[in-house]
Amino acid sequence: MKPLLLTHPDCLHHEMPRHPERPARLTAVMDELRRASLIPDMQEILASEVSTSLLESIHPTRYIQHIESFENIDSVTKVDPDTYMSPGSLRAAKLAAGAVAEATARVLNGEADRAFCAIRPPGHHAEVAEALGFCLFNNVAIAAELALQRTDIKRVAICDFDVHH
Repeated sequence: MKPLLLTHPDCLHHEMPRHPERPARLTAVMDELRRASLIPDMQEILASEVSTSLLESIHPTRYIQHIESFENIDSVTKVDPDTYMSPGSLRAAKLAAGAVAEATARVLNGEADRAFCAIRPPGHHAEVAEALGFCLFNNVAIAAELALQRTDIKRVAICDFDVHH
């Protein structure tokens, strides 16, 4: 069974000023997968945006609306002290969350035994109703929620090995 690779080129449209979390990170990951000739051994899937109902299972509607209010901005805007949005950020964040949700669903349904999501912005620092740590929607919480919706799954372990640990 081929591992899944979920990504989308629109994840490159999320911009942050002079920041380590930048489009070049995703480009570097994809370039390395190509250089190592790993992509032919993976099932590449173009990510879709997460559904509003799945976002609402983690984030309050008013928070989602707050993030969506930045959709028509024409420059980089600060959302919190270390999180920014640009004209492409909302779509990128919804694609990133959608990729993680689809990867989780496909693995749980037995379509693959593992998946890799080459996405951005990251999501694991986002709080229930607050952008945090460069993250807008909590992709990890969405994946855990999807898993816990199944009756045969009682708990989910989340291992975060972010650089600041």
